[in-house]
Amino acid sequence: MPVSWMHYRNKPILFADYRGLDQRHKARLYRRQASEMDRVDSGVAVICRFDGAALEGGTMTRVLRLARAVLRTKSGRGAVVVENPFSRAAVRVWARLAGPHLVPFSTEREALEWVAR
Repeated sequence: MPVSWMHYRNKPILFADYRGLDQRHKARLYRRQASEMDRVDSGVAVICRFDGAALEGGTMTRVLRLARAVLRTKSGRGAVVVENPFSRAAVRVWARLAGPHLVPFSTEREALEWVAR
């Protein structure tokens, strides 16, 4: 399932996996992720996984806007996992625009450790 809740160190974390999805499914996943994030009162923790293809078509821009709006107002933490170093460099620039609440990582384990703090 592309959007799911997991627990790590007793902290609920929303996980969204955009890898391998076409534009229609990415848009659907984005709406579901936004809905799930909206249900949390404060302290939301989010991890999004991307591959190079998932960064195309404005998906990353929409996710970063969501991160900027929700993570700031709900005192949350967000992590973006991108294994490809070239794609991660692009995400790093976009994450800086979203603010300090969103950080790119190369592995899911690193992302889990950061959002669970």
